[in-house]
Amino acid sequence: MNTLIFLGESVGVVLTAFFILAASRRAITGVGALLITYFGATAYFGIPPYYGIPPVFVGVNVFWPDALCTLLLISGAVRIFTSRNRPLQLTDMPWLAFGAVMFISLLLGIETYGVGVAVTAARSTYYFWSCAFYLGTFYLSDLEIRQIFRWITGIAIGFSALVLFRWVSDFAGLSQYYVIGTYRWRVVSSTEAFVIGIAAVWLLISHLSRPSRTKLFGVLALLLVVLILQHRSAWLSTCAGLVAVILTGAKSQSRILKLATSLLILLFLAWIYAGQSSLGQSLGADLNNSVSAAENLYDGTSFARIETWRVLSERWQQADSSVWLIGFPYGTPMTRYVGAAVAEFSAHNFYVETLFDNGLVGELAVLLCITVLVMRSVGSSKAAPRDIAIHQMSVAFLCSMLVYFITYGAGYIHGILIGIAISSTLAAKRPKARKVLSSLYSFKVSKEVN
Repeated sequence: MNTLIFLGESVGVVLTAFFILAASRRAITGVGALLITYFGATAYFGIPPYYGIPPVFVGVNVFWPDALCTLLLISGAVRIFTSRNRPLQLTDMPWLAFGAVMFISLLLGIETYGVGVAVTAARSTYYFWSCAFYLGTFYLSDLEIRQIFRWITGIAIGFSALVLFRWVSDFAGLSQYYVIGTYRWRVVSSTEAFVIGIAAVWLLISHLSRPSRTKLFGVLALLLVVLILQHRSAWLSTCAGLVAVILTGAKSQSRILKLATSLLILLFLAWIYAGQSSLGQSLGADLNNSVSAAENLYDGTSFARIETWRVLSERWQQADSSVWLIGFPYGTPMTRYVGAAVAEFSAHNFYVETLFDNGLVGELAVLLCITVLVMRSVGSSKAAPRDIAIHQMSVAFLCSMLVYFITYGAGYIHGILIGIAISSTLAAKRPKARKVLSSLYSFKVSKEVN
């Protein structure tokens, strides 16, 4: 028995070392593992993804994404320490500062509230930071970035098929799937709706550079899924991405506007046709209720969130100077009154959550990094001799995330997108051997493109 345990542990160590080595050599390995985990867990187990696979208890519950993101963090560190030349630029510091504050807050939370509570509170932010850290150590080629976007698009199509299956199963009475909130059409979380919207934006950009009826149909289908899912945050984030495409595509703005007009007409006609059925009327009523709830600032979801942002921001303002700088320790209860009711759910706002947990240092560090990345991506889309579609997409999904973060927190899918933007701006300047101000981990590497 002891021999079998020893052999199992040995195989585990060897496989772990092999994965770290493979992930440190090719970003595709790490990203592929993340996306497979994300889709598999969401498709089979529901929401959130890290609840899908039973955890391993080692003093704290360790879920599969916890272990995966930690291995990717180690892989990124291996890349930094094994590179021949790795001088960090002055502007590399914000993301490192954000990570340092995150770990300090985590340690303080463990000391104050215990390992389980603190780790649970920090989990999503850790995913976000470690994935961006990992991808930020690579100089991804245009082909690799396009490959990642194709995978994300494939994941989005898979989510759309899953959504359709759950809708049919629900209305046919075959099975009752997890419905999020009060709307029966919400059968996946807002994060999956965000991914579907991002994929629609990418297909649009790809269509503009290489026209295809299949891509155009994909854009229409994915946008329709985002609309019906009724996640208002996904609506706004997708619109932000589409607006970014229009603003950055100076040479094809008229074409984009014509295409957008055609898509809107098609969506309107589909909506009119669907409205003639009882199912379409039910959907129309749900959409109307969803929009009305968003407009109501004195009751319902919007009121609860705005009140939450106000209360948590005031708690941070009234705290001492150390909290001002690095935030409350992870695990600090967010219990507050929303109207006459007691609420304990999260802040539903990445900026408020970051301010609460990581203080001004963490907040300003993240905003500085994203702002610089947007500016560099906009500049690269106009001047770089690389694939302009890549830089357009970087601007689009960064703008989408900035809007999405108003109502939700970050996860590893957002970390992947941030990491792609970092790597894209790194590689844009690499042929000229110039310093890249927007990189979080810009260091000289060998001529081989990893």
